[in-house]
Amino acid sequence: MAQSRRERREVERRLAKASSAANDNRFTAVARHGALAPAGGGPKAIFKWLALCVTMVIVGGIALAGLMVWSVQKDIGYFDFTNVDGSPQVATVDGPVNFLLIGSDTRKDQGEGFTAEDKDADLADVIMLLHVSADHQTATAVSFPRDLMVSMPACPKTDGTGGTYPAQSRVQINSTISYGGPSCTALTIEKLTGVDIGFVGKIDFKGVIEMSNAIGGVPVCVTNDINDNDSGLHLTAGEHTIQGSDALAFLRNRHGVGDGSDLGRISSQQVYLSSLVRTIQTQGALTNPVRLYDLASAAARNMEFSSNLKDTGMLVSLGATAAGISLDNVAFVQAPVTEDPRDRNRVVLDPTLSTPLFQAIASGEGVRLNENSKTGIGSETVGEAPDAAASQPADAAPSTSAQPSPASGSPAPDASQPATVLPEGIVGQTARDQTCAVANR
Repeated sequence: MAQSRRERREVERRLAKASSAANDNRFTAVARHGALAPAGGGPKAIFKWLALCVTMVIVGGIALAGLMVWSVQKDIGYFDFTNVDGSPQVATVDGPVNFLLIGSDTRKDQGEGFTAEDKDADLADVIMLLHVSADHQTATAVSFPRDLMVSMPACPKTDGTGGTYPAQSRVQINSTISYGGPSCTALTIEKLTGVDIGFVGKIDFKGVIEMSNAIGGVPVCVTNDINDNDSGLHLTAGEHTIQGSDALAFLRNRHGVGDGSDLGRISSQQVYLSSLVRTIQTQGALTNPVRLYDLASAAARNMEFSSNLKDTGMLVSLGATAAGISLDNVAFVQAPVTEDPRDRNRVVLDPTLSTPLFQAIASGEGVRLNENSKTGIGSETVGEAPDAAASQPADAAPSTSAQPSPASGSPAPDASQPATVLPEGIVGQTARDQTCAVANR
């Protein structure tokens, strides 16, 4: 829904006022813990809203976050997230948090420039499990290749009939969204990994474009020229700040990086995502109330949440779980896979490497990459980013958002626990690692 200039000016005025008040009177954001009441389904449209809540808690407090939710509430869309028997998924932000992010490749309602033989087809172009450890000291993003072959459980239908799609012993994971929507993809990941997923978000092509525009672009680098007509990505060797359709092309580019496989694309995506985290932390992209509003609006127009996130307090609490996590403790990991013995063009999970990864996540532990681990075939490390704290003013107040309020009565996260070090064969990078996408030559 379009806003008039008058409405936008009023929102900006109120955001600026709330931001000023929050900075004058810093206080701890406290999670409103506990099980969620069942929530119904809704319209269409959000995800990176979660990241906004994280950063809003970091830079200002609940006052600003609450106003941001109010200002875009009318645009937020939701979908039901239920078990196969129709019972709602119940989740809390006490202890570990698991959030599944799905990037949809649907061309429906995406405007000109997005065409396909079947424009209404909906496949999961990106599947990423975001895990915050029980002590809220580490965050891990596990990317699943879209060519991964899996066993799909029975999934609730989304047509309101109360029926189910039958279980299937062998499907490509990106197709699960076309059966029971994002919930079916989440249920499939749960069955595959043994990890309980509390929340789900879905973003489309336009969402990626508008979010990158709202943040002002993301710096990336490539080792050699990339000219990929399939994705529309054309970059010369070196560093670039990309946004809009270029950002989307960079994230979707497959044939132009690594060996042309989806595994190369995942590590190239991690180049972008790690730079995005650094941009948010070091350039003050979200300390400006107007920029915050632009980001929230872009997310709300183009993303959807699972219905158990209708509660505004839960959104803010969910963001608070990741507040203050250092760059070293944010890891981007590729789900370990091996060639599918039945089809060399597909992959299956590597049980030896994947078991310790998902056991640690399922138990709420933090994970760390092995010091001997490498990046994926679509990227290479070129250095490390400086500590974000070094760029902050000397008199800046230390972040206390991860600590509970003494008056809240809410339990604190578990005391910090040593993170599980992953096997050397698992590839990925931290948010501090500065990496470049490797061109497919």
